[in-house]
Amino acid sequence: MPVTMTAAETVRAFLGSFGKSVEQDHAAYLHYLAEDVHYFSGTSTVCGNEETVALAKRAFDMLGLYSWYCEITNLVTDGEVVMTERQDYQLDENMKVVLIVPIMGFFRVRDGKITEWRDYWDVRELMAFGEKHRVAKGMPPMQYGDDLGAGARAVMAAVERSRETA
Repeated sequence: MPVTMTAAETVRAFLGSFGKSVEQDHAAYLHYLAEDVHYFSGTSTVCGNEETVALAKRAFDMLGLYSWYCEITNLVTDGEVVMTERQDYQLDENMKVVLIVPIMGFFRVRDGKITEWRDYWDVRELMAFGEKHRVAKGMPPMQYGDDLGAGARAVMAAVERSRETA
């Protein structure tokens, strides 16, 4: 009889699988996430482990982020629910850390698979980083709302204001 990991062990193994190669990242999504997982990335919602892989691929194209790894600061469990406080280290195509994002994550694990995953974090720095990447690659700004680039400009202005007051 196979030994089933606890919900916490599953989430720790899942989060520990990233940051080695994009192929290994994608394999982790397919291995640990249920086929019909509901995932909220903080900016997008997808359903399905294949859609989660596709979202990760779009992150590279749109934002220049190739992979990530994390350090778990706190982990709390209640049955099938696991909540994490962590630092996510976003990596570029050279596997260099380009952004550190503090995140609160929610996971629900059933039968050894993650069926729900939601990450909550402040997206302003990521969006500012993504816009700089897009400019460097000669790509148009991302569309937010009705005005092309309005959201990106607002995010970048907010980041600059927060730096000025820090």
